[in-house]
Amino acid sequence: MTTITATPDPATGQITVTIAKTEAITSLIRADVNGTRPVRAPAGVFPSAGTSGTITIVDHEAAFNGSVVYRAGTAAPRWTGFTGPQQPRFTLPFTPEITLAVDAVDTYSAGRESASTVHEILGREDDPIVVAAGMRSKRGTLEIILDSYAQAAELENLLSLGKPIMYRQSENPGQDLYFHASNISIASDVPHWKVSASFVGIRPPVGDRAAFGTWTFTTLAALPSGTFGTVAAGYDSFDTLTSGEAL
Repeated sequence: MTTITATPDPATGQITVTIAKTEAITSLIRADVNGTRPVRAPAGVFPSAGTSGTITIVDHEAAFNGSVVYRAGTAAPRWTGFTGPQQPRFTLPFTPEITLAVDAVDTYSAGRESASTVHEILGREDDPIVVAAGMRSKRGTLEIILDSYAQAAELENLLSLGKPIMYRQSENPGQDLYFHASNISIASDVPHWKVSASFVGIRPPVGDRAAFGTWTFTTLAALPSGTFGTVAAGYDSFDTLTSGEAL
């Protein structure tokens, strides 16, 4: 019979899930306070044919709050979860090696504007014509507290990549957020530092976990001049180099 084991690692905010299979497995499903979704895996892992072997997935998007349940094939559901409060964490969903745990998120504010159009008519102030529509995307502001300017600059770089980002926290179940960032700023908040960012909430992005460490010395040598100085000018950190995110 197919079995599932799941082991949380509070230090990294990840859960290692192992499926010992006796059947073909099409996907691994996670259910937590954020909803029920497939666990993101590297390309080619699912579907997994055959009736033997093991599949190991490191889940970096599970909620820090409450129980996390995994399901695969005919295996009995596996329940697990994180114990104790976790540091808030900002992660690239497709490239979870690029992540940053922060001290605290001081402010979270969000709202939606109506997409309806209201036509005011003179003499009919209490009876406008309304073309009804739904609400626009969730927009808001995050203010993040960090211990040093170096940490604040690292978070600024992560938010500036223009990639979907996941925010996870352990204080408010269901507040976790996938978003795009804009209008980022850094300010001194003695004795700490504060990063402020406007955001637009998005649905969980669909796609496989990207390969990390895609460069080779051959590709680096092909850069103009092929020197370490050229590499440093093109990539602001080793993380961006290994993920191929040039400046």
